[in-house]
Amino acid sequence: MNGENLCLRAVPAIFDNRTNDKGKNLGQKTGRGSSSILLLNKHRRSIKCPGLFGARFSAGTIRREPSGVGDSILINLRKGFLAIADSSDRNPCYARAFMEYFSEFLAGFPSLEFNRVQSSESFEDLQKSIISKSKTLLKNFYCYGSCAFTGLILIRTIRGMKAIVLHSGDTLLYVGYPGSKIRQITQTNFWLIGKTGDFFQAEIIEVAPLTRFLFMTDGFQCFAPAFGENPLARIEELIHKHPIEGVPDEIFDYCDIGQSGKDDFAIMTFNPNGIVPNLPQILIGGTNAFEETDRRSWKGQMSDIYELPKDQDMELFL
Repeated sequence: MNGENLCLRAVPAIFDNRTNDKGKNLGQKTGRGSSSILLLNKHRRSIKCPGLFGARFSAGTIRREPSGVGDSILINLRKGFLAIADSSDRNPCYARAFMEYFSEFLAGFPSLEFNRVQSSESFEDLQKSIISKSKTLLKNFYCYGSCAFTGLILIRTIRGMKAIVLHSGDTLLYVGYPGSKIRQITQTNFWLIGKTGDFFQAEIIEVAPLTRFLFMTDGFQCFAPAFGENPLARIEELIHKHPIEGVPDEIFDYCDIGQSGKDDFAIMTFNPNGIVPNLPQILIGGTNAFEETDRRSWKGQMSDIYELPKDQDMELFL
């Protein structure tokens, strides 16, 4: 089924507890952060919120047997926190675990609310505290594996919107404006979460009106030739031509995701000036082999695309 323009009313799994490859529980739900919805839709893994964001990912085709999907995306609208990550093959759930861990870390900053406007002084204190304490966070996160990671924390201030960029590895973050070329913000490097005790890149950027953000994992390199001699120029056209929530699907239309030998690939587009609905934290990807097998054998009615309502709370049913 196409599943076009459907509101998200049912999901096959609610993720509170991490599992190992045999599906056994590895930890208990933590109390401070909000629960995440782990979306395990059967075919096209696409989620969108009109005027605000679109996200999609595909499993790699390097292995024939069921394996984990290391690419993962987290969207925490209440905190203005967006992240994309790519786990090492040793533990495809690592990115998912780290992003939830970092999101819970942000829950410890009650003044950090995406819809709250910060004074210049409070913003300075807030961003310094987040960046400083995140270094301790990295050193205290114990989990087998590693991941590339790019996180964006959007903060409204009386002088306009700003964002904290935290990055390590080869995940990609681009920024674009109408009538201009998209520009890469992140610097590709060999640092990985789980291997180093600091972010390779921690900086503050200005977020101008009409800004659009594009997140991608390095799996894009497998599909870049399909976009011609200048892949970014073609993606730039798609960003300016289509609604923000539809761009990931438009990009995937160029990709032969069924072709063998391809890496996992995840992409997210975001409009920081869109209307922010009251939605719980959303998490896609970062699954292990057990969860992937369960996803493929799931017998319920499931749409290919989830569309989130932008003007009401989301109702979830199992």
